[in-house]
Amino acid sequence: MAASAAGSPGTVAAMSDRCDSCGDDGPDLATVQRIYVVFDEQHQPADHRLADEFETWCAVCRVTYPHQEVSGED
Repeated sequence: MAASAAGSPGTVAAMSDRCDSCGDDGPDLATVQRIYVVFDEQHQPADHRLADEFETWCAVCRVTYPHQEVSGED
């Protein structure tokens, strides 16, 4: 499935030409969905949830922050 307009359920918008996290414009950009880690009272990871939107991230941000890569193909 090709990428289509943002806001349509189950679709991936066209990728940005810069990293949405740090602003880098390097060559290795990918569309990702951020993962938010939920901590318990003892400050230990207890759960996680996916962000509601897709972002474009560089290689450094993909190594640094929790996420899952998004593919525009079925």
